[in-house]
Amino acid sequence: MKKAQASMKFLTTTKRSASHWSTHSPRRAQASMEFLTIYGFAFLALIVVLGAMFYLGVFDLKSLQGSTRKGFANVVPLDWSLDVNGELALSLKNNAGTKIRINEISGKIDQQQGTASTSFLLLQGAKGLLAVNGMPQLNYNDYYEMSLLIKYVDLETGYDYVESGFITGKITGNAIVSNTPTPTPTTTPTPTATPTPTPTATPIPDTTPPVVSIQSPSAITYFGRMIWFNATANELVSSCSVSIDSGSNQSLTNSTGNWNSLFTIGGIGSHNVVFYCNDLAGNTGSASRSFSLQGIPDSKLVFAGSDTSDGSFAASNLWTIDNNRDNYAVPKNAVTFDEGVYQQYEFSYNLPAGAVVINSSATLVYQKNHNQIAEAKLEAFKGSNSTWLNYAIPLPVSTNSDVTVTANLSKNFDYADFASIRLRFLARNPSNTNRFTRNNFVQVTVWYFTS
Repeated sequence: MKKAQASMKFLTTTKRSASHWSTHSPRRAQASMEFLTIYGFAFLALIVVLGAMFYLGVFDLKSLQGSTRKGFANVVPLDWSLDVNGELALSLKNNAGTKIRINEISGKIDQQQGTASTSFLLLQGAKGLLAVNGMPQLNYNDYYEMSLLIKYVDLETGYDYVESGFITGKITGNAIVSNTPTPTPTTTPTPTATPTPTPTATPIPDTTPPVVSIQSPSAITYFGRMIWFNATANELVSSCSVSIDSGSNQSLTNSTGNWNSLFTIGGIGSHNVVFYCNDLAGNTGSASRSFSLQGIPDSKLVFAGSDTSDGSFAASNLWTIDNNRDNYAVPKNAVTFDEGVYQQYEFSYNLPAGAVVINSSATLVYQKNHNQIAEAKLEAFKGSNSTWLNYAIPLPVSTNSDVTVTANLSKNFDYADFASIRLRFLARNPSNTNRFTRNNFVQVTVWYFTS
């Protein structure tokens, strides 16, 4: 009996539980459907809004960076703007430490590339605004990263250089704005936005003339009519010329930045020269100098010696060697000359009183009798024969053949004592035995003016 009651009790409880679920399940299902309906549509709307924002570039992190620059060392963009028509406005600074001219600008965005030629001058440390066309064209407000090449020339050296780097920003220009008004009668149609146009800068022309420096002649008195003219400029120039005593301009030759030539000046007294140099922009600089000329001989007077083309006189002394040509035993020395072994010649002059020596040369004729003669030189003593200058002389091409050597001795007359000249001939050979040279003659010639 007890077992039957227990079973009944279990069954009763079970039925109650089933009845409980059957009562509350519809309410929970309805609540779930309401939750999905309300919040599902909200979530779907959020997805649509986020998609639109992504499409409009709101979450484009690059576009939030603004204008940036990297690279560039000597020619540096300070500010820039690229419009929808491919016109690039650049504010540049010259950090190259010299005057430059920008010849070309090339820009590349992805696979689009544009190049523009220009002629834009920038002084050292200066800033300038430059506008160039022909750059890549993008849509308004698009973000871009441009690879930029700037080709320029150093106007002092004439060398070409290329500056490179990257610039970023957003495209400027006319945005496309709808002009359709809203249906509300009181609403004014939205006007088309007109951005401020990018100013186009005119390149600053180079109007500064080059600074001309006269190296020669000096502002002194010269005792010879043939004078070396030489001038330099502080920048690269295309040509230089000189006017002597208000005469016509005569061209000078460019020798590594030195513009020079040898001129014959006529007439005793003061002379004036004006040097002119033109830079690459067409500017002309000038410098002038005065000097005087004295001691040109009177053609009515007769002096010992022969006339020369520049109006000076020449006198020569000859040391004649016997017809057998004195043998000179060349000592063995692998590297240097033996200063204790030489052939010596001494000359004296009877020049007119007050003669001013302007040049001198020595002529030597000799042979070698062996190919192992390695080197030869002349020593010309200066002043009172206390010091000397060395003059390297070439060797004969072959044995037993004459070679004629002429050495310019003008530096030996830096001193007042030129009444006598002492010459020494030296040679050396690296072999183990002495070799010989044979001299023919030695001659010294002096050119001078009279006061």
